[in-house]
Amino acid sequence: MPSELSPQALSQCGTVFALRLGHYLDQRFMATALPDAARGMLAALPSMRTQEAIVFGEGVRLPMHIRFDDLPPERRPRSDSAQFSRAWQTESADAEFLEEGIRRWREQTRKPATG
Repeated sequence: MPSELSPQALSQCGTVFALRLGHYLDQRFMATALPDAARGMLAALPSMRTQEAIVFGEGVRLPMHIRFDDLPPERRPRSDSAQFSRAWQTESADAEFLEEGIRRWREQTRKPATG
């Protein structure tokens, strides 16, 4: 969430890609970062769709509203194909899938923090 960043950290970003932001604190935070001429784009932040962003900064000539290209199926995250809701409703063939997911989740939560 952008509102959790310090203003100093945001000021160090050369180019910002702002995806859908529904929380008013995040929108207000982005309003301080956007150039004055692009303030009208703030209204789009809470209603943008998946793959859309507002881009501004050194990497673009003017602030713009963009849509990212679709990725070919072989380049998409593997998690996109997980059908958790179906697996949770099934008591037979997908039970192994669900048990493996729970086992991995518990294994991650048991790992001690480093630092």
